[in-house]
Amino acid sequence: MEKSINSQMRITGVAEQKNSIVQFSNPTIQPCDTSPNFVIASIDIETGAKTNQLYSIAVHITGKNGEHKKVFMIGEKPKRESELISYYNDERDLLTNFFVWFKQIDPDIIIGWHVIGFDLLFLDNKCRELGISLDIARANGRVSIRQRKPSGHFISVTGRVVIDGPTMLRASFFSFEDFKLETVARTFRNRQNYYSR
Repeated sequence: MEKSINSQMRITGVAEQKNSIVQFSNPTIQPCDTSPNFVIASIDIETGAKTNQLYSIAVHITGKNGEHKKVFMIGEKPKRESELISYYNDERDLLTNFFVWFKQIDPDIIIGWHVIGFDLLFLDNKCRELGISLDIARANGRVSIRQRKPSGHFISVTGRVVIDGPTMLRASFFSFEDFKLETVARTFRNRQNYYSR
C-alpha cells in the first residue's frame, strides 16, 4: 500500500519456476491496470444420499482456451461413447483420472454451489477413506478444509481460489427466502425478465 498498489501490479525481476509456480526474489513492483484471463472450473458432484457413494464429477471450464465440459462417471462404457463423458470402474479410478485431468487443465479459480461445504468436503472425505490425497492444488501444494461455526466451511488450496456461490451472495448483501440453487436462480430469472420488459 505504501507503493500505491491496491490490486493489480507489474513485477519486474528474475523469475524462477518450480513445478507450476513462478517465484521472484526481491523484484521491482509497480501498480498497473490489467484484465486477467482466468481459467475457471465449475464443479458439481453426484453422490448416493444413503450409500456415501461417489457417482460422478461434472466440470465446466471457461477461460483463455475456450469452453470445455467433462463428466467423470462410474459405470460401463456404452456402445456409443461421448467425448463429454468418461466411464470408470470404481471411485478410486474415477478420482485418480479426474486429478490427472484437473492438473492438465490447471484452473485458476474453482466455483460451484456449496462447492466447499458439500462437493469438495465430500471429495476430501472420500479421498481419506480411499487413502489418497485430494490432489487439486498447484505445485504439489496442500488442501485444507476447516469449519467455523456458525459461518460454515472454508478452504485453502495452494495456487487456486475457490468461490462458493451462496457465500459470495451473502457477502454481497443479497438476501433470499433460502439459498437453494433453485430459489436463487428463479429470483434472478424473474428480475431479469422484469428489467427486460
